[in-house]
Amino acid sequence: MIITDTGIVTIYDLKNDSEPLTVHRIDANEFLAHESGRWSSTPEVKNSSINDAESLEIDQDDPETMALKELTLSQLKTIAKDKKIKGASRMNKLDLIAVLKEEA
Repeated sequence: MIITDTGIVTIYDLKNDSEPLTVHRIDANEFLAHESGRWSSTPEVKNSSINDAESLEIDQDDPETMALKELTLSQLKTIAKDKKIKGASRMNKLDLIAVLKEEA
């Protein structure tokens, strides 16, 4: 297998989320030497290890909300109808859960 150097390289735009740009080596040298510092020969990677990942803040559902989420949309609409909530027939499941939780 013979590998030929085509003179084509990839550089990365640091002001555009490290988007790659494929250019000729001569052009790449000009880009990399530019005073703006916009271009790099390697992509900027903030955290490459899973151990460096930041944890997410997740809201915990209370037992009442969890019980409502287990019900079907038609069951939620029936409960809302019994509680005489206006517009319940046009609401989606998440909206119904929110309204029913407020009513409780």
